[in-house]
Amino acid sequence: MHDVESNKFYPERKRPLRLYCCYGVLLLLWLTSVAASLVSLTLTLQERQAFAHGNGPGSSTSTQTVSPDGPGRPTPCTSRDCLPWQLPAVGDVIERNTSFYLPVALLAGRTGLQSATAEPARIYDWQAGGGGASYMAHGMRYSPEEGSLVVPLTGYYNIYCQVQFTHIPQEGAPDTGSPHLSFSVYQLPRSPPAYRIMTSGGTVHTVLEGGAWAKTFYVEGVFRLQARDHLYVTVSDLDRVNPYEYATYFGAFLVSR
Repeated sequence: MHDVESNKFYPERKRPLRLYCCYGVLLLLWLTSVAASLVSLTLTLQERQAFAHGNGPGSSTSTQTVSPDGPGRPTPCTSRDCLPWQLPAVGDVIERNTSFYLPVALLAGRTGLQSATAEPARIYDWQAGGGGASYMAHGMRYSPEEGSLVVPLTGYYNIYCQVQFTHIPQEGAPDTGSPHLSFSVYQLPRSPPAYRIMTSGGTVHTVLEGGAWAKTFYVEGVFRLQARDHLYVTVSDLDRVNPYEYATYFGAFLVSR
């Protein structure tokens, strides 16, 4: 460029072509990223909307479950009817969204119907009929004949149990001394025998000779169980177990498959 007044010549400035190419590439990458984010957000919203109506992605209002009677005999049902805890045999029926509902149960307290014994005995009389602190959901089942929890799915379960032993001396009764009390949690697979997976206990040292006392033991652990395995609790002295739900309880919940 030439300046007439000053009679000076200024060379014309040109931006390199490479710089414009870099700008173009960066702009294209940014637009691609924005488009991908929008597509992902749209799909996520659609999936949430589908699950909110009880259907998985790509499913219609009616789903098919695999029947334990074998292939070729699917059982049609609505998604609500196919929830795991409503199936007649959860361990044999695979539902698409089972992983969204983790089996969980808590047996709190005892009914007091079981006859007391000083020998090691299984607790059969858990409060499992509803009400109070007890609950069961998503396929967990209680077997009153066995006094046990029955797990519906194979996986890793967190199992916990607390037992409180108490003693209120009767007038004129002899002193009990320092008894050793304990309880154990057993796993009973579909093919017996059962085996002990957890235990807790100790010797009670009374402060006052012939006085009342209470001793609480707690145990917890994670174990791999198979579908339809039973869990039950035995105690060394059933007569001394505190039956209230805040003192004695037993439960399990699925943490991973």
